[in-house]
Amino acid sequence: MLKRLSLYTLLLCLVPLFVWLFSWHWSGSLIFEDYEHPLYWLTESGSVPYAIITCGVFALLFLPLFPQRKQWILAVAVMAFSMVVTQGLKSGLKNAFTEPRPFVTYVAEQTGTSTEAFYAQDRKARAQFVEQFYQTQASVPEWIKGHYANEVGYSFPSGHTIFAASWLMLTVGFVQLIGNRKGRAKLLIAFMSCWAVLMLVSRLRFGMHYPIDLLISVLIAWLVHWVIFAFLSAVFAALTSILAKVGIEGVNSNLATAVRTVVVLAMAWGMVFITNTQDGIMDISKKSWIFLILSGLATGASWLCYYQALQIGEASKVVPIDKLSVVITLILAVIFLHENMNTKSILGSLLITAGTLCMVL
Repeated sequence: MLKRLSLYTLLLCLVPLFVWLFSWHWSGSLIFEDYEHPLYWLTESGSVPYAIITCGVFALLFLPLFPQRKQWILAVAVMAFSMVVTQGLKSGLKNAFTEPRPFVTYVAEQTGTSTEAFYAQDRKARAQFVEQFYQTQASVPEWIKGHYANEVGYSFPSGHTIFAASWLMLTVGFVQLIGNRKGRAKLLIAFMSCWAVLMLVSRLRFGMHYPIDLLISVLIAWLVHWVIFAFLSAVFAALTSILAKVGIEGVNSNLATAVRTVVVLAMAWGMVFITNTQDGIMDISKKSWIFLILSGLATGASWLCYYQALQIGEASKVVPIDKLSVVITLILAVIFLHENMNTKSILGSLLITAGTLCMVL
């Protein structure tokens, strides 16, 4: 999950990085071309009130990805939470940093005023000031003049960038979370990627933000959604244990393990055939076969013991003990794989062990 989110974060970060690489900067003297008009409509998809419509349309695009309607409804709730958190964070940071937009700096210079005096006015007065200035600029198209009058807030961070990056993170995160690798999911990720990249390009082209605004905004969206999906992964892991505890009541633990294994087996081979990787089975070496079989036997033994423990004990005590496998794995990795264990790993292992003992004793 983290690697995939980071990969698409890097994709968005390429936009400001390329701007710095080629030393491009926005100037009020740049001439707008007719072919840039669609870029204006794209940037408007992240502006209020159109952003609300965009959220609704994008939420509907997620519907085919989920096998059940209830799952989609829960996903929409997560999307709404994401928008509220990221946009709320954006508003707070804008008020804290009060960084003027590039085009505002240009207007202030051309009118002989200062950005401090400009932002000292209320929003309505700022909009009128910008509108009056651009009425004298015959080379500036009418379709962008209204946008300038509406965007008289602060520059850092970029709300449009956070909005676009958030939807891309949501798309990638949910596809990873539900394990959907079908063509429709890939197409949705490709669409969101293109839309998000062009959103960032539009904010630079129209003089709304500096490259650093975009870079930090993308990283903010990445951090927020990494936390969201890490939390969701933990929730699903917890639900696995709770559902297992409920499911084995009155059922032999070995039989319960067998049923669960059949479900996992069907899902695993289903993903193999969906991704068309079944031909790779002939390329597995003899050594890999041996260790894969041994790993499977160890997994089976682990599940049998885990379900037996769940059947006779409390889930709130069995699950913490089960997570001690992290500490045991570190020890075995040092003994058999000759991996190094640094002070941080030792301290973390001690904390996990201490935490487990506190919960079960």
